[in-house]
Amino acid sequence: MSKKLTEKELLFMLSAEAEKSGVNLTYTHRIFFLRLLEYAERNGVEEADGFRVALSVAELSRVLDISLRTTTQSLNRLAACGALQRITERKTYPRSPTVTFIEKKYFVKE
Repeated sequence: MSKKLTEKELLFMLSAEAEKSGVNLTYTHRIFFLRLLEYAERNGVEEADGFRVALSVAELSRVLDISLRTTTQSLNRLAACGALQRITERKTYPRSPTVTFIEKKYFVKE
């Protein structure tokens, strides 16, 4: 059975992945990731390999109570280091929800 990572373990792993990728993650980006993960665990769709959350950037900003600018920057940096993936689904007007996918390795021990 898998055991959930502690916040310290998760942040250490996230920092290591970012460093390997040459991405600079600030404290704010890390806090964003923790809030996103909490939200995904409560409201996302759990799949065998991770969590999916289908919200636009503006909706993520609102539900996580983080500014739109910080949300956008955090999503870009976290995607650049491989901590999450952003997948655009079908286009709708005016804003298309995008699926944010967090891999299981970022929240459970193997």
